[in-house]
Amino acid sequence: MRKKLLLISLIIPFIFSMFSVGIIKITAAETHDIAVLSVTPDPTSVELNELVNITVVVENQGMARERFDVTVYYNSTLNATKTIGNPITIILEAGANKSLTFAWNTTIVNPGMYVVTAEAIAVPGEIDIEDNTLETTVTLKRAEYAPLPLELFIALIVVVAIIAVATYAIYVKRRKKPTIT
Repeated sequence: MRKKLLLISLIIPFIFSMFSVGIIKITAAETHDIAVLSVTPDPTSVELNELVNITVVVENQGMARERFDVTVYYNSTLNATKTIGNPITIILEAGANKSLTFAWNTTIVNPGMYVVTAEAIAVPGEIDIEDNTLETTVTLKRAEYAPLPLELFIALIVVVAIIAVATYAIYVKRRKKPTIT
């Protein structure tokens, strides 16, 4: 039995060397994967007509250089979305990330809480698209007008009173004196 094992252990390497068995090279397919890492509004709560800067960080998590668009939008009604700024097209090397800023002018938006979404449009061959969108919230509120300070209110009354007295004095001075006949 030992002789048979010894013979087999010597013959098998010899047989493999005769067939020139090479090393099998296994490589992973080139992957395409982009992602939105963060969406940060600044500020998160504003009065209407103010500007909100939305910073989006995107990353190329794949193995190849990628060119893709990044869009930011908010949900203004139940079935409609509104884009914030224009989509930005970027090119990222594998493993690189980039920060983008979108300016949201809130002039024509109603008060309320809005879901703001950043989306990196999927690239051809991308399988993992769940990380291509990310959401945050921004609150828009009506402008709150502060009452006038008491000192300013009193100064305003004094100015109006001075103008009234001066106007009356000018009126009296210019009034024709009755002539005696």
